[in-house]
Amino acid sequence: MQHAVAGQAAKGAPAVAGALFSVMTLNQWVALATLVYIIVQLLYLIRKWWTEEVDRWRSQEEAKDV
Repeated sequence: MQHAVAGQAAKGAPAVAGALFSVMTLNQWVALATLVYIIVQLLYLIRKWWTEEVDRWRSQEEAKDV
C-alpha cells in the first residue's frame, strides 16, 4: 500500500514542480535568487562583525584583569 502511494507521488512530482516553476518568470526567479543571496550575505556579515566585537570586548576585559 505504501509503495503504491509513493509511486503515485513520484509520478506526480514533475507535474507539481512544473506547475510551481511556471508561476514565476525567469526574471522573477533571478530576482528572488538575488534577494536570497543578498540576505545570506548580510547575515554572514552581521555575524562576522558581531563575533569580532565580542572578541574585542573579551580582549579588553582580559587586559583590564591583568
